[in-house]
Amino acid sequence: MLILGLNAFEINSSAAFIKDGEVLFAMCEERFSRIKRDKSFPFNSINAGLSHLEINFSEIDAIAVGWNPIVEATKINGILPNRPRELYFYKLVEAFLSQSNNLDKDLDWSMIRTSGESIPDIYFVRHHLAHASNAIYQSPFKEGDFLSLDFMGERETGIYGLFDQSNINKKYISKQPSSTGAFYAAITELLGYKSDSDEWKVMALSACESDKNKVDKYIQVFKESTLEEGIAPFLKNEYFNTDQPREKYLTTKLLREKLDCPELINNRNDLEIRSWQIDVATAMQTFITDYTFRALKKVSKEHNSNRKNICLSGGFFMNCVFNGQLERSSLYKNVFISQSPADLGNSIGSAMFTYHNILYGKRRIRDSQVLFTGKSLSEEPSRIMDKFQIPYKSYKEQKSLVEDIYKYLKENKVIAICSGKSEFGERALGARSIICIASKSENKALINEKIKYREDYRPFAPVCLKSQASKYFEVEDGYSCAAMEKVAYVKEEFVKDLPAITHSDGSARLQTIDDNTEGLLVSILKFMYDQKEIPVLINTSFNLNGEPNVETEIDAIRTFFTSGLDVLVISNLIILKNNLI
Repeated sequence: MLILGLNAFEINSSAAFIKDGEVLFAMCEERFSRIKRDKSFPFNSINAGLSHLEINFSEIDAIAVGWNPIVEATKINGILPNRPRELYFYKLVEAFLSQSNNLDKDLDWSMIRTSGESIPDIYFVRHHLAHASNAIYQSPFKEGDFLSLDFMGERETGIYGLFDQSNINKKYISKQPSSTGAFYAAITELLGYKSDSDEWKVMALSACESDKNKVDKYIQVFKESTLEEGIAPFLKNEYFNTDQPREKYLTTKLLREKLDCPELINNRNDLEIRSWQIDVATAMQTFITDYTFRALKKVSKEHNSNRKNICLSGGFFMNCVFNGQLERSSLYKNVFISQSPADLGNSIGSAMFTYHNILYGKRRIRDSQVLFTGKSLSEEPSRIMDKFQIPYKSYKEQKSLVEDIYKYLKENKVIAICSGKSEFGERALGARSIICIASKSENKALINEKIKYREDYRPFAPVCLKSQASKYFEVEDGYSCAAMEKVAYVKEEFVKDLPAITHSDGSARLQTIDDNTEGLLVSILKFMYDQKEIPVLINTSFNLNGEPNVETEIDAIRTFFTSGLDVLVISNLIILKNNLI
């Protein structure tokens, strides 16, 4: 059975094609439109999938959407007007009402039955169930707990429950004004950044050196401004406006005064970082981490969880700092986070839920999730270079290509890679990446200033062979983190050898690559290992600040020539910028 999953009508729209519970293709719309966090309907992603799979739209058996509009339409809440959606989204409600006079507003899913001739039946899956399914059905677990947290779904801001081979059982839900995502978004805005967008900047700030006395003071403010209520903190309306759309800011003047910030600053175009921002960010990360740990302990005990396995999804779990702390704790034996836990991944999650829970498809347990689900490059990229009269060197064997890349790395060149199928999600995993050696401390500042054009405090992720990770990082043998979903710590004796990927507190958002997989990046790391080098590189997304990651050869060429990159690798070609000057 072939299901088209969609995340549509909100930021990070995407499309995924799932056959019998397997991800065949998935892409986000921003890769085509070149609009960061694009919320337009994913027509391009759908057409790319049809082309890649060489199928017609008529061959799709069902469509799944990670949002249930009938649930949202029935709620009476002032936040609805503050979350505008496309006009045709609300017309879906008319389609539901025309088919039934007895709709249950709390259904986990709703359906529009079509004639089946031009459009298959459409299933609208509740937002947080799509999140949960994105993790559960890509995990290697037969049973376990699940937790989904973000700003808000149709009604819920989070759900906790248990799953097994056959069922997803919701045990606890949170609703506004209790919201982990809203809390994080509000403080992100207070610190001068864009909420629901720049949270990872704040996460990076929280690892910088802070004033302990001020951090403790601000943690106490957060405790006073919230209540302990289930899986997400209750945000008191004296301090937060997260469910008051008529208010200009997500925080009140009272909270800003208590956090020593009576007037909001705008840090979006100001690269100067103030010590106060670091202290508040550290306090927020500490508070929400401690809160979520306590909440998980409480609800898992109440529902007799064996605390062996847990699947995490929802936008909050882009927070790799929390994810790493949970894995290092003894609360759960095994932790799984999908490569795209935020809304982008709900195209996969909605299709997975529909297949397994509505159409009752048989579940297949996986050893690992599929990371590279996008388009492949053209078979002859040299034609594009010839068209634009760009000099290049072509390689018949990958071994020779890898040897030359290694040579440029040793010369401390910054190299961009555009090779093979693109990765799904918001993190570059080697198919569309910028790499350079991690042993030069100046490389962090160089890439931030001359290529990414962003704040100098923001760290870069390391990529390492899975077999070697425990030698250089504080992780166990066999540690896996294929999608940069967790933070680890660099071993103290190697901090001096890996300064460009070591953050202020010794942490690193590590990506591991299985030695047995294929691909250009793993071949480069293996060659480094054979040359007695530390097989660790900087790996960051191949894009400029404010732009999506590159997708095509044309995207790669444009970004190469508008930044400080030294070398461009496209499939089996190398382009050197100094050959063009």
